[in-house]
Amino acid sequence: MIPAIPLRFLPHSFTLVTETDTGIWGATSVSETTVSNVRIDFHDVSDGKSSALIFYDCVNSTPQNVNFTLSGGNIKRLAVRIDDREFFIEKVEYLYAEDTLHHLEITLGSERENSAAV
Repeated sequence: MIPAIPLRFLPHSFTLVTETDTGIWGATSVSETTVSNVRIDFHDVSDGKSSALIFYDCVNSTPQNVNFTLSGGNIKRLAVRIDDREFFIEKVEYLYAEDTLHHLEITLGSERENSAAV
């Protein structure tokens, strides 16, 4: 069995912003969840914006069992806020050690132009 990613390699945190359709006349609700003990590697892309890759360990990252996809429920939009920048989730890869989920690699798309708006 492969051990969990050590905490010393998971020094970062971010805010997951979830916009959900309430089903009442098109109204939405917005919730924010702080996700801690992750690793964030930034990558520069064209026009001065950034993208990033997040490593979310299935043992040491908190909270556990976070939904990083639009599937399930009435989730309308997901965004990742890091400091004052907001990114969209482009891809989620589920990586296994034998038959056990070990960690997720979450690819973030380019930084949004208007990061203050949700």
